[in-house]
Amino acid sequence: MRLFIAIVLSLLIPGLGQYVNGQRWKGLAFIGLTLVGIVLENTVLVMFPYIVTLLTLVSIIDAILMGLKIRRGQREAPKGTRFVVEIIVLTVVSLLVALVVDEWTIQYIPNPFEELQNLAEPSEEEKKKVKEEAEQYLKDRYGEEFYVDNLHYTWQTDRWSMRGHLKNEEGWDFWVSKDNGQFKDSYFTHRISRDAEEEFKPIIEEAFDSLINWQTSVIAEDEVEDKYAKSIPSYQELRKETRKYRQIIRIALATSLTEKNQEQELEKVFRLVSYLNQNHIRAELEIF
Repeated sequence: MRLFIAIVLSLLIPGLGQYVNGQRWKGLAFIGLTLVGIVLENTVLVMFPYIVTLLTLVSIIDAILMGLKIRRGQREAPKGTRFVVEIIVLTVVSLLVALVVDEWTIQYIPNPFEELQNLAEPSEEEKKKVKEEAEQYLKDRYGEEFYVDNLHYTWQTDRWSMRGHLKNEEGWDFWVSKDNGQFKDSYFTHRISRDAEEEFKPIIEEAFDSLINWQTSVIAEDEVEDKYAKSIPSYQELRKETRKYRQIIRIALATSLTEKNQEQELEKVFRLVSYLNQNHIRAELEIF
């Protein structure tokens, strides 16, 4: 019963479990550290609110270990009505003090991060400006009309992220970012990868009857993207023009290899590899 009470009280306020086990000074030390942790979490460490949680875990583990020693008779613990009253009074007082400290720090101690967050939160005008810049960047780069949405700003790294869409073509999007004033995007990769998916779809679906899902991505080197940005070739044209790209094909199958089906399953893979070789397609093949 003592061990159970020590664990429950440690969950309320770290240190009460130690007090129940007779470790008065250690219990008071834990309670003091908890109050300090509350202050820190509400002020300078508001971005990392784990101090009290860590103290709680340490307090519970320590209370359990000491409680087991008491149960085995390796250590004596105080008993009696007076000690029970001590525990009740300390529990009530420590909870009240913790609530007061928590509220007081929130109300009266300035949070250094709050001002930074307020300053870093972009205004609607800033969002509109970045949106217009991103859409103009995409138009200049690819010679087509785009729009962007889902703008998100990370003030710690001064980075904007958003989703780009080709106008008059719904159903797919790509990422766009503005990092330290420089725009980047994945439109070229998405466009070529979609072409690759269309070519491989009938081949893969016919080859694997236990198919769960599959995907492929084609990533060209920066110089290739820059060269063909305003006139993006098809996937078939790209691999004829250059070998400066990397392709990955990932396939997930609902099957397992056994001695009986291993040869048959590997034959399916071999047919896909043969297609890649015959068409001079450089791809990394991953099958799960």
